[in-house]
Amino acid sequence: MAADSDLIQQAAAGSASAQLGLVDLAIAAGASGAVRQIESLIAAETWGRLAAANGGVDEQRALVGVLLTRAEFEVTRCSVDGAAWYDGEARRILKLLVALDDADAQRALDELGEPGETQPAGPDAQELALLSAAAQGDIYALDSLSEQAMSLFYSGAANALEALTVAELYARLGAASGNSGLMRRLAGVRLKRAELEYRDGSETLGNDAVADAAVLLSIMVDCGDASVAPWLQFLANDAPMSALEGAVRHRPTILKFIEPKGTC
Repeated sequence: MAADSDLIQQAAAGSASAQLGLVDLAIAAGASGAVRQIESLIAAETWGRLAAANGGVDEQRALVGVLLTRAEFEVTRCSVDGAAWYDGEARRILKLLVALDDADAQRALDELGEPGETQPAGPDAQELALLSAAAQGDIYALDSLSEQAMSLFYSGAANALEALTVAELYARLGAASGNSGLMRRLAGVRLKRAELEYRDGSETLGNDAVADAAVLLSIMVDCGDASVAPWLQFLANDAPMSALEGAVRHRPTILKFIEPKGTC
């Protein structure tokens, strides 16, 4: 999903306040109807977990708020297990804050009442280390987290929209740093998102994803990465013109990859 480019740049450089700003933007986008609520919550959780990985109390509290909002959303979808998991995850983090003598966290736990049976174990040491490194803009960590999400997508072990959104956001942070590998991954993720949206009948969202991928590939070509030129050539001549129009407005050089159509 789209996010403020300045905040993305700052978040990629390790700014916890920028990461929290992205949480707020994601929630606002869902509340305004600019994106589907589930997508806004997925994005808010992803940014929230990055911010919380910096270890600050405010960042941990923000993540708790996102998790509880997601729990409420799962109730509206009649997903009892989903609601219980997110509620349990929020309680787990609150208990960590209580251990740090956070009185507000204790009050929040008291207000939540008795816990359910689901008690998430939380991320393991390796995942915590990856998140902590990613929160500081480490390219290897961002690439690993994006790749993990894509593995879940391809295996069908996670909801397709959820996996693609997470993969996109981590790749977008790395791409903001100018890493060509993550720019390439981001383009690929966006094209997979386009396939998903077209299959679901969401032509506008599919076109937006295609345009995003074309712009990324064009930037890479113009920066001297000839290896993606065939990919852009194929996309420029295979994608719907309605999708390419948006890309060409941002990157007119894409026009040179569009082969003229004959009239005979």
